[in-house]
Amino acid sequence: MQVSQLWRYPVKSMIGEQIDSIDVTGNGVAA
Repeated sequence: MQVSQLWRYPVKSMIGEQIDSIDVTGNGVAA
């Protein structure tokens, strides 16, 4: 599986920001 883009929306009403890299752990995702 390949993820081509990942976006984060810190507050639902705000504009999103593209994430360049993330760490995937047993507890989830950390940006």
